[in-house]
Amino acid sequence: MRLRLGSLALLVLMGCKDKDDSDSGSPEGDADTDADADADTDADTDADTDTVTGELYRHTIVIDGDISDFAGTEFFATTTPGSQTYVAWDATNLYVGFSNPDVSADEFTSVLIYLSNGSDEGLRVGVGFNAQQPLLPAPFTHLLRWKADDSGNNLYEVVDGEWVDNPSFLGTLNSDYAEDEAFSAVEFQIPLQTFGADTTCMARAHMSWINERTLYEQTYAGTPGGTPGTFFDRFDPDYGQFLEFDLCSALVPTNFFAQDALPFLDTGDTDDTDDTDDTDSPVLGGPWRTNGVIVDGNASDYIPGEVFETTSGTVSFVDTTFNITYSDTDLYMAMRHPDVEVGTDKQRMVIYLGDGSAIGATFGLQFGAQRSTLPFPATYAVEWRADGSYDGLWMWNGAAWTEQAGFLSDPANGTALAVIEAVQTVELSIPFAAIGVTDTLTVHASFVDESAGTERTYAGSPIGSFTENAFDPEYQQYWEFDLTSEDPPTAFRPLDTNGLPVGAPAYTRTAVVDGNAAEYVVGERFGTTTVGVEAYLTYDDDFVYVAYEQPDLVGGTNDQWLVMYFGNGVGGTLTGILIGGQQPVLPFQATHAIKWAADDSTNSLMTWN
Repeated sequence: MRLRLGSLALLVLMGCKDKDDSDSGSPEGDADTDADADADTDADTDADTDTVTGELYRHTIVIDGDISDFAGTEFFATTTPGSQTYVAWDATNLYVGFSNPDVSADEFTSVLIYLSNGSDEGLRVGVGFNAQQPLLPAPFTHLLRWKADDSGNNLYEVVDGEWVDNPSFLGTLNSDYAEDEAFSAVEFQIPLQTFGADTTCMARAHMSWINERTLYEQTYAGTPGGTPGTFFDRFDPDYGQFLEFDLCSALVPTNFFAQDALPFLDTGDTDDTDDTDDTDSPVLGGPWRTNGVIVDGNASDYIPGEVFETTSGTVSFVDTTFNITYSDTDLYMAMRHPDVEVGTDKQRMVIYLGDGSAIGATFGLQFGAQRSTLPFPATYAVEWRADGSYDGLWMWNGAAWTEQAGFLSDPANGTALAVIEAVQTVELSIPFAAIGVTDTLTVHASFVDESAGTERTYAGSPIGSFTENAFDPEYQQYWEFDLTSEDPPTAFRPLDTNGLPVGAPAYTRTAVVDGNAAEYVVGERFGTTTVGVEAYLTYDDDFVYVAYEQPDLVGGTNDQWLVMYFGNGVGGTLTGILIGGQQPVLPFQATHAIKWAADDSTNSLMTWN
C-alpha cells in the first residue's frame, strides 16, 4: 500500500508572524536601531542580529526521572526497539531523557550524549571506551557520559584538539539529572552555556548507549533512529547521522530531521599515502565484524544483530536460534536447540554455504529418505551429529557431494568446534578461505532427523524456508550476506528461490475513532509547525486514521478549517483547494482532499478529476 499525506494544515484565515527582518532608522529599516556595515551572521546587511518576534518553542522539563512531561513532539526513535530518546529546551537548558531497560544496568553500561553549538569547532573522532571509539558525523566539542549504575558521570570537552575529562559534572553549574529505575527512565538538564549553544542558538546532538564490558561490547539505542538511523546496533559503529536544533525557532524538536554525516574537510596536510594535498578522510561505517566471538559452545557473546530465530521457535522452554557473524578471515556460527543436549546420531545440524555465484549444487545431502531441494547453488555443507559422533565439511565438485570427515574438529584446518549440552548449543568457526568465500556469503541452516518412522526437518533459518517438522521439504528461502557492508546480519532480508527479497509484513493498526488520541503510539505521532499542536496517523488494510490536537477545536468557527491532502503516488495535482484567499502549492501530486470546519458544521471530500 502506498499513501502520500499532505502536510496536515489548519488553515486559519488571518495573518501570521515570523522572524522580523525589517530595519527601522537604517537604509534597510531593521527593527533594531543600528546602521552599521554588515558584520553579523543574519540575512540582512546591517551589523545587528535580528530580533525574533512571535512565539518561540520553549518547554522546561522538571528533572525528577518522570519522562511523562515530555510531549509527543519531543519523542525520538532509537536504533533499538523498546528504547526511546526525548529532547526539549528552554532559554537556558537542554533537556534529554531516555527510556531504556538498561537504566538500571551495571557500571559497564553508559549513556553518551555528544553536543556542540553547531560550529565547525570540535573533533570528528569520539572518546574511546575500552575497544570502541567512533568516528563522529560532524564536529563535536562536548560529551556527557553517565554510568547506568550511577557510579559516575563525566563531561568531556575538546581542549587544544584533545578530549579532556571533567569527572562528576552532573549537579554542578546548574546541570542536573534524575533516574527512575522502576520506569526505566533517566533525565538530564544540560545548561546551553556549557557547550556554547546560548550564543549560537544552535544545538547539535547525538545520543546512544554503550556496553564496554570485554567480549560483550556494543553500541546501541542510537539517536537519530528510524531508517536508516545513525548506525546498526553493533560493536564499535561509526555514527552516520546527527540532530541539529534551531533553539531560536518556533519549531518543536521533532520538526528537525536527522542530518547525514558531514564530509570531512581538506586539512591541507600532505602527510598521507596519496599525492593530493589533503589527509585521507576517515570512512564512516566500515564492514560489519564480530566483537570477538569465542568458539566455546556458549553463544551469549553474539549480539542481537547476529541472532536469528528458527522455525522451531521455543522448545521445552529453550528459545531456538541460529547465530552468525564474521571477522575478516573467519565465519562463526552457532545453533541452539534442545537436541544438542538430548539428540542422537540420527539428528544432524546441516548448514549449506555458497559464495553468491550461480555455480553449485541445487540439491542437498541424502539423509534417510530426505534430500531437500536447495534455494541457492551451494558449494559447501557443514554437518554435525547431535551425539557428537561426527562432524564434517562436504564440498560440491560439480557432479556430487564429497566428504571431509572430522574437518571442523581438526584445528589444523583453522577451524574450531565446541558444544555445551547444558545450554543446548553447538558452535563452530571456519576460515572463509576453506569455503571459497570473499565478499558474498549465502546460507541455509536447519536440523534434519533421519529416525525411521519420524523423519523430519526442523529448526530452520530463515523461518520462512519450510514448515516446521516437514518431511523432505523443498527449501524456499535463504540468507545472502554482503561481507563488505556495515550492516549486521539481521539487517539482510531472506531471499526466495529467485533471489528476490522476501517482503516484510506491512505495518497496520486499527484505531478507535472516539475523539481521544491517547491510543496513538510514539511512531504514529507527528509534530506540526505550531507549538503545542500534534498530528497522529496510522492505518490498517482498509482505512487511514488521522487525529489532530489543536486549541482551535474548542470554540472554533467555520472560518477555520482542517485540510488534509492525500495521494497514491500516481497522478494528481500540485495545486491545493481554494479556501478564502489561500490556495497552496502542494509538495506532491494529490488526488483527494478532506476539509473539516472547526465548528463541526460541515466537511467535504474533494476529488481531483
